[in-house]
Amino acid sequence: MEIAQGNILLNTLLKLLFISMIFGSAIILQRLSRIIAGLLLPRAHRRAKHDKTKTAPTVSLDPQDMLLQTLSLERRRTLQDLIASTISVSGFIAAAIASLAFFTDVATMIWTVGFFTAGISFAAGPFVGDLLSGFSIIFQDKLVVGEKIRINSQLEQIEGLVESINLKSTRLRARTGEMYIVNNGELRYICNYSRGPFSSTSLYVTIPSVHLMPALTLLNTLGPEAQNVFPELKEPWLVLSETGTLDHSTQLTLALKTDFGQAARLRPKLMAFIQERFALANIPFA
Repeated sequence: MEIAQGNILLNTLLKLLFISMIFGSAIILQRLSRIIAGLLLPRAHRRAKHDKTKTAPTVSLDPQDMLLQTLSLERRRTLQDLIASTISVSGFIAAAIASLAFFTDVATMIWTVGFFTAGISFAAGPFVGDLLSGFSIIFQDKLVVGEKIRINSQLEQIEGLVESINLKSTRLRARTGEMYIVNNGELRYICNYSRGPFSSTSLYVTIPSVHLMPALTLLNTLGPEAQNVFPELKEPWLVLSETGTLDHSTQLTLALKTDFGQAARLRPKLMAFIQERFALANIPFA
C-alpha cells in the first residue's frame, strides 16, 4: 500500500516537473519572440540593414520619400510586434494543451479543448472579431503608425494620427491632443490622408464687386507665376465662386494642389504673394 502511494507521489512529482519544464520553455520562447519575429520577416529588410554597414546609405531630402521610409519602418515594427505576440500566445497555448495531456487521455483532451474553444468563440465574439480585424489591417496594409486617417465610428467621425496598432485596438491622437482608442472591429470605413499623391487646400479672396473683372484677370495670370515661384505648388490654382452670389462684395475661392503635407505651410506664403500683387495692381480687398 505504501509502495503504491509512493509510486503515485513520484508520478505526480514527475508530471509537475515536466509541466514546469514545458511552461519554462514557453516563457523562454516569449522572451525570444521579438528576435524570432525579426528573423521571420522578409530577408530584403535584413539585407538592406546589413548593407548599411558596407556602404553609406543614400539620404533622400524629399519629404514624401522620407515619410514613406518612416512608414515602412513603422510597418516593419508593427509586424514584428504582431508576430512576436502570436509566437508568445501560441507557445502558452501549446504548453497548456501539453500539460493537460498528462492528466487525461487523448479523447477527453480533444473534447475539453473543443468545448473550451466553442465557449470562447460564443462568449468572446466581439473580441475575436477585433483580433481578426487587426490581422486584416496590418497584413492588408490599410494603415501604419504615423499616418493621418479619418474613421466613421459609432456616432461620430474621428480624425487623427495613428500612434500605435495592435491586434485588439488602434490608438489615434487627435489634432486637439486627446487620445482615441478604437477597437479594430470598428475600423470598417477608413479615409487615409497619407496615401494621397498630393494635398489639397483652398484660399478665399473677398473683393468689391466693382473690381471683379480685373481681379479675375489678375488671379488667372498669377496662377502659373505662383507655380514657378513656389515649387511645392503642383499646378496653377483654379479660381471658383462657391456661393455664386454677386453682391457689394464677392468671395472667390482658389483651389490648390500642393506636394503631400505642404498645404498648411504654403497657404500663408500664397496669401502674402496675392496681397502684394493686388496692392501693385491697386485692387482692394473687401
